[in-house]
Amino acid sequence: WENHAKDHFGWWMARLWYNFQQCDLLRIDHFRGLDGYFSIPAGKPALTHYRVRERFRGHTLIECRLETGRTHQIRVHMAHVKHPLVGDAQYGGGLKLPKGATTELVEALRGFRRQALHAEKLEFEHPVTEKLVSVTVDAPADFAALVQALREDTKVAR
Repeated sequence: WENHAKDHFGWWMARLWYNFQQCDLLRIDHFRGLDGYFSIPAGKPALTHYRVRERFRGHTLIECRLETGRTHQIRVHMAHVKHPLVGDAQYGGGLKLPKGATTELVEALRGFRRQALHAEKLEFEHPVTEKLVSVTVDAPADFAALVQALREDTKVAR
C-alpha cells in the first residue's frame, strides 16, 4: 500500500462491533441512509481497501486506501458494512457508547463533534507537472485524544 502513486491514503476511526478482515475490498451500488437502503443504479463504482490498524474494546482504528474518490466514499462504505464512523450523524445514526465504558471515554465520545475521519497521507500526480505530490499530516488534537481515550478504556477493561 505504501508505494501507490495516484492513490489516496489516510486513516479513520470507525465504530466496529465485528473484526474486519485485512485488506477487504468494498464495492457498493447502494448505501444505507437514515431512511433505509437506497439504490444508485446509475452510480459510479467506488473502491475502498481497508485494514485494521488498532483494535479497542468497542471500536477499531482502520486504515483505508481509496482507488476512487467519490463523495462520502469512506463514510458510505463503512455504514454499508454496518460499521459507521464515530460522529457520523448522517450515515451512522447516533452516539453509541460501549457497555462499561470509562467516564473519560464517555466524555471523549460525547465531546467529539465531527466525523472521526483524518487523512494522514495523500498522494497524487500533479495535473500540470505530472510529478508525485505527497502530503502527510499528524492527527489533529481532538482525534489523537479520542484514540488515547480508547486505548485507556481498553487497558482498564482487561
